[in-house]
Amino acid sequence: MRSYQQSGSGKRVSIYWTAGTRARAVHPGHAVGKKYWAATTVYGKLGYPTSDLKPGQEAGGAVQYFQKGRIAYPPATGAQILTGQILTEWKKRGGRTGKLGYPLQPAKTRDAPTTQVFQGGSLVAPRSGADYYPKNECWALGAGKTRYRHGYASRVSFAIAEKYGTYKAGFINCRRVGAVYVQAWKTATATVGLKGFRKPGVPSGHTAHRWSPQGSYTVTEAFGEGNPGTGLSYRKLNPRSRWSGTPGSSYNKYYESASPFFERWPDENLWNIMRAGDYRQSVVINYNRGPGQQVRQGHGFAIFLHAHPVATFGCIALELKNVSRYLKTAQKGDRIVMGVRKDIFTT
Repeated sequence: MRSYQQSGSGKRVSIYWTAGTRARAVHPGHAVGKKYWAATTVYGKLGYPTSDLKPGQEAGGAVQYFQKGRIAYPPATGAQILTGQILTEWKKRGGRTGKLGYPLQPAKTRDAPTTQVFQGGSLVAPRSGADYYPKNECWALGAGKTRYRHGYASRVSFAIAEKYGTYKAGFINCRRVGAVYVQAWKTATATVGLKGFRKPGVPSGHTAHRWSPQGSYTVTEAFGEGNPGTGLSYRKLNPRSRWSGTPGSSYNKYYESASPFFERWPDENLWNIMRAGDYRQSVVINYNRGPGQQVRQGHGFAIFLHAHPVATFGCIALELKNVSRYLKTAQKGDRIVMGVRKDIFTT
């Protein structure tokens, strides 16, 4: 390799040569050249260049080919390296002019498969080949297009209202594959609090106000008429089962009353609500509670994912079959991201 200074522009160019690749120019000041240098040039995973820099590509981008891969650069997202099975599948699907478009991130290997996120979807490379997953809400998790953290939970679900002031919502269940998320199932039949979602960071408050909170919350436990087979801690309800809304040490927690006839406002009688249908199966959403959180008196309690999708007192509600479906794949530490679409996703 030899470096030269271009006459007139003052910019430097590096020339790499082998008998097989011939002399090829890499521009150290260009985004592609910087990415190649960061990948330790010929000593890294790309090897020697097999083409010169090709500017003037789609969206004002550029591309350069190497022995073991290529670097694609659009100004909007920056230069990224493509290699191996991911590169092969990307080319098969039309490359930067196909439905995948340019890569948004480097390839990542997590829990075995290698994944890479593109403008139009994700590619997952297991032992051979690569699978394509389209751009959707689950894609946004791997693409870094959400405002709330997900912590690489095994599953992340969305409860999304399209605007403020409505209790109608959609629910989407995403499973993690390596470092990206793919859609497992979705339903348009979901509801939240009668008044809709609060603004981000604003507590939902008392259930009587019928607001739902926005945010990203873990799930660790569930309750209902009988365990459908879940990885969450499960409690079968009985006539003494209650949930406290009374300020004090038991606020926003499960407890059992001394008598099945004990009633105390605003505590919830879980047994009666289960028999009425809503709590036949329920998942506790760790809003204002849960591992590592400080419970704040008056900020809100009893936020669950439960059955019977009508306007709620702040919970998320689905059809019973979908709550059971959720439970059967749920594990401790899974997350539910809930809120208004424009507050959840970035462009």
